[in-house]
Amino acid sequence: MAFRLYKRQQDGIKRPIYHNGRDRAASARVLAGAARGKPARRAALLQARSAIPSGKAQVHHFALDDQLYKEPQAFCQTHQATPFVVLLAAFRATHYRLTGVDDATIATPIHSNTNLLCVRTTVELEDSFHALVQRVQQTNSAASSNQDVAFQKIVSELRPGAADRSRLDGAATEIFGRGLKTPEALVSTLPLTQGLSALADMGLTDVAGTDYLRDSSVVELFRREVSLSPSAVTVKNAYSSSQLTYAELERQSDQLAPETMVAVLAPRSCETIVALLAILKANLAYLPLDVNVPVGPLESILSAREAVRSCMLTPALLKQCLASAPSALSSLELLFAAGDRLDPRDAAQAKGIIEGDLVNGYGPTENTTFSAIYKVPANQKCVNGMPIAVAISNSGAFIMDPQQRLVPPGVMGRAGGAC
Repeated sequence: MAFRLYKRQQDGIKRPIYHNGRDRAASARVLAGAARGKPARRAALLQARSAIPSGKAQVHHFALDDQLYKEPQAFCQTHQATPFVVLLAAFRATHYRLTGVDDATIATPIHSNTNLLCVRTTVELEDSFHALVQRVQQTNSAASSNQDVAFQKIVSELRPGAADRSRLDGAATEIFGRGLKTPEALVSTLPLTQGLSALADMGLTDVAGTDYLRDSSVVELFRREVSLSPSAVTVKNAYSSSQLTYAELERQSDQLAPETMVAVLAPRSCETIVALLAILKANLAYLPLDVNVPVGPLESILSAREAVRSCMLTPALLKQCLASAPSALSSLELLFAAGDRLDPRDAAQAKGIIEGDLVNGYGPTENTTFSAIYKVPANQKCVNGMPIAVAISNSGAFIMDPQQRLVPPGVMGRAGGAC
């Protein structure tokens, strides 16, 4: 409605709003100041929205069934509230559950739809639907004294972005119905069930598991196979008839004594597998070298020994490195930032310095630093913070309400996990 009014004004069509000039200026200052009391927040989006109205606002319609249409009449009589106030409270409750915004201003049409009245309403965690109705009634009465203030005057100062109305109808009707039936129930705990089936359809309620021996190393798994099939052939040379059984590979790989980092320059062969497994048995690491690479590059690789190619830093330490020694990160092929909230500005700066990938790790300390990872793409501003992205292998991530219940897509909640 506000943007359609804005569009008409852009086209030169003016609609008069009658009021006293001194009162209008005073009321505009009061409303704009009240709206600035707490910054407006929107549902989290990866991409930034333009704050400039496009003139392409839409009207969203949804219907109430017969029972839900009749119940408000009895509710209004019982609680001495007008239908408008009850519907506005239900809409505010829906807005709160979809966005998590506890302090918001909602505009309603007045003066035969030529102006909008801004009603600012807070929602506390312990508020019931009945308590919210009472607060909306008080706020609406107080705001009515400023109803002659031109809404576009407030818009010109605050310039809010467009609202996302998707999933509004289902959530609004469900909250409205539950609020009427249990008016003393807390708004923050009203269950939202419409849309939960979409989570299952998208595979977001399942934890994809991989069957493996969690407490076994590569060497232990290999020795398990040796005990089961010692005479079975485990590896063959691609260009000769040479081959090794599990028992032969076990014996020959045991002959390598523990050393430091071991460089392996060999073609694909049985001897190469012997060397790699022996290195693992010695609790060391191997550096495979390509036999087809010229001598010069090989010398360069070997001379750059002990160079760090991957690193995991806390966001605070990463910020210090970016400020004091950004060149130290330039050779990294993989950088993990985990342990705290990553600043998108630091992520953008680091992404422009490192050679490889930047990964944001998210998770509580109890989950050993991070439980979900997000590979930061190039030129991604992340204006609303770094995304959590997807859970690591053999675990799951879910969005829950304060009662530890799954919430439908698009509803604000808290992250929880399963493994």
